[in-house]
Amino acid sequence: MADPNREDFYRRVDGLRRAARAGEGFEAAGALGRSFYGRERRRLRLPVTRFLALILIMVGVLTGLKAVMHASLGPATYAERLAVLQVGTPVERFGAAVFTPDPVTTTLSSALSRVLPRD
Repeated sequence: MADPNREDFYRRVDGLRRAARAGEGFEAAGALGRSFYGRERRRLRLPVTRFLALILIMVGVLTGLKAVMHASLGPATYAERLAVLQVGTPVERFGAAVFTPDPVTTTLSSALSRVLPRD
């Protein structure tokens, strides 16, 4: 005599095996299974302090780059190249505004001019 639940049982067992091969698991409610001991998902969020630190690092790198360029080219050549950028496209004008020397840049440039050779 054939068991009427046999086909249903094997169908459910095959489904569980396929799920296990795919990485899924079965956990009873309230049990400490794989999901409890697994790694927590980290949310991608950037705290304000990290964002501000990133901005400060970028400003420092830009100031250092400006100082190195100002020291290696010299103030006159640097000013000539900025004048060329100021009459260019909007992107070049933005670059000229960013690379305009400020007091920190000129101070660093004067210190670096003793070390760097001029072109």
